[in-house]
Amino acid sequence: MDNKRIQKYDQLISELLALYEISSIPFLYSEESLVEEIREKAVKLFGIRYFALSLGPKDYRRLAKSFGFRNLGEISEKVKQNKSNQFYFSFGDRGELGKLFMEQRHPISNRERRLYIVFAHYIKESLLSIRDTEKLKREKKEHEFLLKSQREQRLQTETLAKLILTLNTKINLLEILDEILYQAKLIVPYSSANIALLEGNTIHIIRRQGYQEYGIEDFISKLVITLDKFPLIEKLVKTKKPLVVPDTYKEPQWVVVKETNWIRSHITIPVCLHEDVLGLLMIDSDTPNKFSVEDIKRLQPLANTASIALKEAQEYRKTEQVEEELKQSYKKLKEILEGVVQAVALTVDIRDPYTAGHQRRVSQLSSAIAKEMNLTLDQIEEIHIAGVLHDIGKISVPAEIISKPGRLNGMEMSLLKAHPQIGYDILGKIDFPWSLAKVILQHHERMDGSGYPAGLSGKEILLEARILGVADVVEAMSSHRPYRPALGIDKALEEISKNRGILYDTEVVDVCLKLFKEKGFKFE
Repeated sequence: MDNKRIQKYDQLISELLALYEISSIPFLYSEESLVEEIREKAVKLFGIRYFALSLGPKDYRRLAKSFGFRNLGEISEKVKQNKSNQFYFSFGDRGELGKLFMEQRHPISNRERRLYIVFAHYIKESLLSIRDTEKLKREKKEHEFLLKSQREQRLQTETLAKLILTLNTKINLLEILDEILYQAKLIVPYSSANIALLEGNTIHIIRRQGYQEYGIEDFISKLVITLDKFPLIEKLVKTKKPLVVPDTYKEPQWVVVKETNWIRSHITIPVCLHEDVLGLLMIDSDTPNKFSVEDIKRLQPLANTASIALKEAQEYRKTEQVEEELKQSYKKLKEILEGVVQAVALTVDIRDPYTAGHQRRVSQLSSAIAKEMNLTLDQIEEIHIAGVLHDIGKISVPAEIISKPGRLNGMEMSLLKAHPQIGYDILGKIDFPWSLAKVILQHHERMDGSGYPAGLSGKEILLEARILGVADVVEAMSSHRPYRPALGIDKALEEISKNRGILYDTEVVDVCLKLFKEKGFKFE
């Protein structure tokens, strides 16, 4: 066998070994591991003296691994030389995955160039696999986050439903406050808690739970907190912002009291009504780092609900009757119910700042339509409350979906469309004197059967729900949304006129148009 043939076979064997080495690069799940493997193979296979691998699209490209260079600028200068001993390769159609540069001592032969190209293509496929894997991981993580958020919101929803149901049966102010503390423990487990009333510069604890286990029940019952002696509480009252103390031993402004030295973590939430601080909801734990900012979000609906009760307590204390049981008249019960309804509606507004006030305005318009249609006072009251609460089901929808600025995907849309059913599930447990839950369930149904959740049509839809549906559309279109600017009232009225008798009840549309065009109705 002559020398040329032997040399040819040697080259062939060398090429096959190189291909084997390239194909033996393992499938890796991170760019960092892949980059290190690529560098080692490049040196072993090609004996290169300059090497640079940059990753990412042009505007965000970073130098992942190199030797012989200090930065991307030096690489660019090398590339411009375009020498026969250099190899340059872009990953992706326009190099969106990155770029590879290698330089060896002698000119690159055709055989070597083929191996370089195979090597580069293998890198490209590995980068694509890593990108797809990372995308799947992100999607999985986002999906898990949404499910977790939904579970947490569902728990809060169920707790609020129980609270509303319970409060509806109570006529004693102190029982209402005790129930709020009980429900708070279900949401955020604590060692002790209290609801306190603010009067001038002092705070009086009017209801409490858990202190008897630490032998300080009597001490707490007589405790009067003076703001100027408790700087953290004083600041909270001024700013109206909740307070979280993860570890009281590490908080320099925490006031040490012998009887409460066992408290290791603490939350205080101001209970406000019309911008006024009426009192405080205070939660304690004997374990450090027990509470977080997320716990404040979970407790806020209860603090909102407590505001109505504390307003009553404030009035009672003026006549020294706070500690006495007082049976409420029907009017008082009605006011408390209205207050609870408004507090729950405020919870929806807080979670969706882009549409804050939407439920109140829908209630305003739907009530005006009901009055113009000469419905009974009972029906008008039902429609008023239905308007205020019609989106209560959104409490269980993750806030990330509600305030998303772009188009919702299929899963997100299905979660959002579940809110009428969830609202029905919440309110269906309460013995209202009307079919309020059904009205809320049906407010997205349409006359031609194209609505949801049940696809009802015509007279199958309650009149109150038909009124609520028109008011909801008019307010929503005329107001700003995360995914679009306000379309204006003219566009909203054009929509209901165009679909009069198709999507929306004819009589309801006619009355709504009359209110705006003839009677000068405006949202407050």
